[in-house]
Amino acid sequence: MTFNIKKYISALRNEKGVSLVEGLVATAILSLGILAYAAIQGNIVTLGDKSEKKSISITLAQDKLEDIKNLASKIELPDTDGLTSPVFVSDAWSSSEGETVDSEGGVDTADAEYERTWTIEPNTSLSLFYDVSVTVGWTDKTSDPLHTVTLNTQVSQDFRVAAAEVEESDSDEVEESDSSDKDKDKDKDKDKDKDKDKDKDKDKDSDKDKDGDKDNDSDPGDEDDDYNYNR
Repeated sequence: MTFNIKKYISALRNEKGVSLVEGLVATAILSLGILAYAAIQGNIVTLGDKSEKKSISITLAQDKLEDIKNLASKIELPDTDGLTSPVFVSDAWSSSEGETVDSEGGVDTADAEYERTWTIEPNTSLSLFYDVSVTVGWTDKTSDPLHTVTLNTQVSQDFRVAAAEVEESDSDEVEESDSSDKDKDKDKDKDKDKDKDKDKDKDKDSDKDKDGDKDNDSDPGDEDDDYNYNR
């Protein structure tokens, strides 16, 4: 059997394989694809978390609106817009700092991460109508600034519901204390002015007394008496 060199070379030329350069290029393309997929997957998870928390926040805001509506059917809503997150306690409305709730609506629990605040203001154009606004805020895993969701509605109220008192807010007390302090300062200033006027009057009287003493010293009758006595 004879070895045909030409057939051997032709067979080598017809064989197909992968070179080292081709392998490196394929690996680089595959790595870029995996990185892009991971980044997209991370964004999808972040967007999903934001969407979930936004949906929960809307539900929590709706729940608070329903609570206020139910309360409006029993008790008179506050007729002042000076209260922050008003709450009805002991037959009176008073200000509060809002509340921290969890995804189930539980207040001040270990999993509470949503901040809920609200406002109740009388409608200026409609009688016995109130503008109610509820805001729910949360922070996500990326430590972004606080995200908020706000829902607004109008609540009508029957004039036959039980009346309720409204406690003075802290801002009103601060304003009253400031005004009283200002009045005290004004009174002090007036007293100081009166004391100054009294001091001026005393100085004038003392000046008049000095002038009277000078006139007495320069009396011509006294000079004649001295002259007669010397003679």
